[in-house]
Amino acid sequence: MSKIFKYKGRLTLLSIVVITLFCTLPIKAQPGWQDFTQRYSYTILDKNGKAISFKGNKDYSIMVDSELYRSPNVPQDSLKPATQNSFAFENQIRINDFSLVISINSNYETQKQLEIKIIHKKDTMYIYQSSGTGSFWIKDFQGKPTEPSPDFTFRFIGGHYFFPSWTKNLLDNIPQTKGNVKIKNIDQRHFIIPKKVYDSVFYFSRKYDMEQKHKEEAENLVVKNFMKGYFSLERGIQPTTFDRSVQPFNKPRWSSWGNSYFSTKDKNEYLGIVDFSYDTLNWSGGRGMIVRFDRKKNQMKIWSPTEKLMYSSTALLYKDTFNDVYYNRSIIRDSNCKELIYKCDFVNKFYRSTDEGKMWKEDKKLTQLYQKQEFRKLEFLDKNHALIFKLDKIRPENKKYDIQQGTYYLLKDFRIIDSLKTPKDLHYNDNYNRYQYSIKNDTILLGSWTYDPHYTIGKTKYFQPILTKVGNQWKFQVIEKTYSRIQPKTDLSVINFRNFKILNNLLFLNNENGSLDFSTDLSELHKKELIFERGNQIYLIGLGIGTLLSFDGGSTWYVYPLPLEKDSRYDLLEINEQGVITHLKNSWRKNGYEFNKVFSQFLEWENN
Repeated sequence: MSKIFKYKGRLTLLSIVVITLFCTLPIKAQPGWQDFTQRYSYTILDKNGKAISFKGNKDYSIMVDSELYRSPNVPQDSLKPATQNSFAFENQIRINDFSLVISINSNYETQKQLEIKIIHKKDTMYIYQSSGTGSFWIKDFQGKPTEPSPDFTFRFIGGHYFFPSWTKNLLDNIPQTKGNVKIKNIDQRHFIIPKKVYDSVFYFSRKYDMEQKHKEEAENLVVKNFMKGYFSLERGIQPTTFDRSVQPFNKPRWSSWGNSYFSTKDKNEYLGIVDFSYDTLNWSGGRGMIVRFDRKKNQMKIWSPTEKLMYSSTALLYKDTFNDVYYNRSIIRDSNCKELIYKCDFVNKFYRSTDEGKMWKEDKKLTQLYQKQEFRKLEFLDKNHALIFKLDKIRPENKKYDIQQGTYYLLKDFRIIDSLKTPKDLHYNDNYNRYQYSIKNDTILLGSWTYDPHYTIGKTKYFQPILTKVGNQWKFQVIEKTYSRIQPKTDLSVINFRNFKILNNLLFLNNENGSLDFSTDLSELHKKELIFERGNQIYLIGLGIGTLLSFDGGSTWYVYPLPLEKDSRYDLLEINEQGVITHLKNSWRKNGYEFNKVFSQFLEWENN
């Protein structure tokens, strides 16, 4: 088997699949219009790695549906961009020197999709999937039409092909290898599936769920091809339990307001908020509850300000890192209400915990402050100072509509000592003018505002409110600035591991025998704690190409072309000494959201 893989003009030691990124510039049209031209953009190479001329080489032919094209009678249609605002889209095919235009509607007269067969003697490549959406139309930097690059370039290898949605991203972003480092399981043949499975995805299905089922089956076979002979993946799921019944609520999920959870001093325990749903014929709602999650036991212990979960809900959880104190804002049903639950009023109360959420007590000072100000944000500045933010609806002079005005309040021991209001004539809750809180060196940047409808570099004047600390006192200040784009500084710090080191998008082996050059910044992956090393096992999780793994300290790598989770969310990810990767999964299942602890282990095949 040939072990050459050509990618974006670079040669690496792997099987041939040449792919270059095809960019289409959008054709100007009315809002809402899209170019739905189905583009079939392929280059096919012969065994010597040269592009095949279908017009000049009689050994090769192309069949599109039932029409066979042989040398020298090969179509060379002009592939024009779709007409603006037209909905008469086409199938546009370009394979080397073969180009053909077919009306899309003609395919829907049957229950099958357009199919391309590339024939060489007794072998045939079967391809039914378009390589992209949008016309063959690009411009150079001077605005002139230019010859587009192919979406995919493959060597001629017979078989029935299926390309999962991640194929192009994977092949476009395979790391470049140097030295003795190699990625061993990249092979064009992995996209070949059995004819029976190919036929199931080739023919249109009248039922969406059946169509998805067939595509998932085909995708699973492609993934197995990447693994076969190299490694296996064992996966287990353990449902997360609660220490008490949550009836009548169900469908638990992490709260989407603020931080979902915080780590505690116990490395196996986390404090967070879980939202539950409640649906009946008469009422639909939900409740938020404080939970203390024990990762080792895979159990959540619930805290509620009322014994009956129906009578209260926790909305937000805050952590004062300066005093190691947690706060939560909960709503409590009016105890005097005798009506149905959804007709009762609720009151807001703040609770505080000094033992990381085990015990809670009402903080009456914060409760009173909230009842008066109804603030939306709470930030802690130091051991004694905090910041709150609220929005008020006001009517500007000579206007017939209301706007929102923001107010930042500076607190000391939860008492207001200073404030800063945004302008009375400017709405402060849109894309440009709104709340912000970020720390830069010894200055806190708050949400800026401008009167310009758009930000223009070097022209737009805007106002930047800040908080600065002098001695033990914090002061508000507003600075007028001109908008400019600041280039982020390149981080040149090296991150060291036992077998390798990372510098931005480069991974170097410590023995200096080779490296990997990625299209993404690995330091960002490291910050998210998605790089693991256990002995000679290395796992790079959360890459755009899926998961990259090595069993020999980084000399030989394998691609698992999927993320460990489809939504790429990995809560509380860790790896044990046996190489078992665990994380908490909170995703939508058939009957709603649920929590599960997931166990994943990659195992290298013997004699690999």
